Amino acid sequence: MADAHTQNNLDPLYQPYYEGLSASQIRFPRCSACMRFHWYPLPRCPHCRHAKIDWVSVNGPATVFTWTIVQHAFDKAFYLKPPYVVALLEFDDAPSVRLVANLDGLAEQELRIGMSVRPIFSSVDGHPRVIFKPA
Repeated sequence: MADAHTQNNLDPLYQPYYEGLSASQIRFPRCSACMRFHWYPLPRCPHCRHAKIDWVSVNGPATVFTWTIVQHAFDKAFYLKPPYVVALLEFDDAPSVRLVANLDGLAEQELRIGMSVRPIFSSVDGHPRVIFKPA
């Protein structure tokens, strides 16, 4: 998931993302030259190769592009217990970005492509997290 990490293995390129989560914001990298968003964090813009990248907060809600239901735990230490929903989300104000995230509060038959979801920020074992619920 986009927010599954431990403090010991956090790549420094992701630090602004997690700082945003700590401030109850979702932030994505945006090139200061071509003004296009991208995800995952990179040292250069994947669109124009410019090196100046800013982190910009996006507003919700997000929309569901697709999803899957995880039935078996990949790691027993993971904070969500199966079954749980993993979705690919899109944000209107960050075109070309799709974020992998967990959905909560939905029965399988309620899931719909294009449905609106909103972020819920929390902390697990001192690490910022975001899950999404129906908007």
